[in-house]
Amino acid sequence: MEERVFMGDLTLLSILRKLAGDRNPMVIVRGDGGGQNTGTIRASLTDVGAVVLDGGADYADLNSIDRWAGGVQLTSTSPWRWDSAARTLARAER
Repeated sequence: MEERVFMGDLTLLSILRKLAGDRNPMVIVRGDGGGQNTGTIRASLTDVGAVVLDGGADYADLNSIDRWAGGVQLTSTSPWRWDSAARTLARAER
């Protein structure tokens, strides 16, 4: 149960750009949010993003992942997902 870290404008912009640049984008980012000044940007959910958010598809199945978080390697084939309702890790239903 790691403590939540502070997220600033540039960190959020980086995450949004990653989600927009995936093979199956979750969001569309518009605006001039570059450099040290985030400027004005607008992010909107794509149709695929809405399906994932609603639980109808798995982000990791749609866009391959391979990164480390909290000492665990997360990959597209990992059987673990975060269960928001139970606030714990759970085996993904396949």
